[in-house]
Amino acid sequence: MRLLEPLPPTAQAGETVPIHLALRARQPLDRAYSLFVHLYGDPTPYEGGPLWAQTDGPPCEPYPSDLWRTDEWVLTTFSLALPEDLPSGRYQVGLGIYDSATGARLPLPGQAHDFLPLQPMDVYR
Repeated sequence: MRLLEPLPPTAQAGETVPIHLALRARQPLDRAYSLFVHLYGDPTPYEGGPLWAQTDGPPCEPYPSDLWRTDEWVLTTFSLALPEDLPSGRYQVGLGIYDSATGARLPLPGQAHDFLPLQPMDVYR
């Protein structure tokens, strides 16, 4: 996974933030995968904090990941809708992959959790 454009450093509550990604399978995939994008604060949902916004689904539909060729780059955009009532503050965006059929998340090498934290974003009301 690669972020094609940096996330905006600031956003307004109620806005939709586009997240442009490039994805590549380094080996043949035997199943279809989906992505999730989460917006959380401090504490994180893993520490009992709320998940403020999310979007998820298969990347590049109708081209499922189990049809991708090895080393093929696939481009996709996810739209993260920020709630109108989101309190002002600093938030983290996290990105992860899961098995579309079972919902099981894939581990990400070198990460403490099964998601990749992207850059933080300040949200204003």
